[in-house]
Amino acid sequence: MTANERQIGGDHYKTKYEHWDLVLNTGMGYLEGCATKYVARWRKKGGLADLRKALHYVEKIQENEETLRTRQRYPQSVNTLTLANEAVDFSLANDLQAMELLTVGLLVNWSDDDNLAQAAARIKKLILDNPDPVPLTEENMHAQEN
Repeated sequence: MTANERQIGGDHYKTKYEHWDLVLNTGMGYLEGCATKYVARWRKKGGLADLRKALHYVEKIQENEETLRTRQRYPQSVNTLTLANEAVDFSLANDLQAMELLTVGLLVNWSDDDNLAQAAARIKKLILDNPDPVPLTEENMHAQEN
C-alpha cells in the first residue's frame, strides 16, 4: 500500500491530487508548501485560523524574498506553464474556489515581491470576506476531530 492509498487520522485529505504531490511536482519550498496547504484546506478543516496561518507563512516568505528568489526553487525540467497547470489541476481536484486557485497559483510560481504581495492580499480578502466560521457539513465534519 502506498502512502497516497492510506491516511493517518481520518480521510479528510483524500483527493485525486493530494497536497504533498503538488509540493513534489512543483518543487516548491517548505514555506510555500505550508501556505498552500492552509489555503487549500481552510474550508474543510481549520476555517479562518488556517487562512491566518497561510498569511503568516506568506509574510515569512516576503521577509526572506530576496534569499528565496535567488536560490534554485524548482527542478530544471519544470517550467512556469507546468507549474501553472499543476496549480490548476490541484485546485480543481480539491474543489478550491477561484480566489484560492489564484492564491495557490501565485505561491507555486512566485518570482518577485509583487507576486507575494498579491498572494497576501488575496488571503486577506478571503479572511475579510468570510468573517464567520465555516459551517460544518457532512463533507467537512472531520473538522470537529481537532
